Amino acid sequence: MTKYPINLAPNASTIVETRGSFLYYESASAGGMDTSIKVVISGAKGGEVILQVGQGFKLDIDYDRLTISNNLGLGTIVGQLVIADGSFSTTA
Repeated sequence: MTKYPINLAPNASTIVETRGSFLYYESASAGGMDTSIKVVISGAKGGEVILQVGQGFKLDIDYDRLTISNNLGLGTIVGQLVIADGSFSTTA
């Protein structure tokens, strides 16, 4: 499990070169603006998903790269992702 910090200005994106099968959008702030992110999944599964804080996904097959972008581009998003090979639980 790796915690990955993000800092996304409006209309900005970042590429995360990693291998995994799980992504969780742990926390974020954007000065009161929208904090949704768009995640484009490269690798065996492909596709894209829009995530709000507290959402995530688990794939049956590993991805090898994620492109994370500021979905609505309204404010700078400062937050943290959890990236793992497997899964992550917030419950005990």
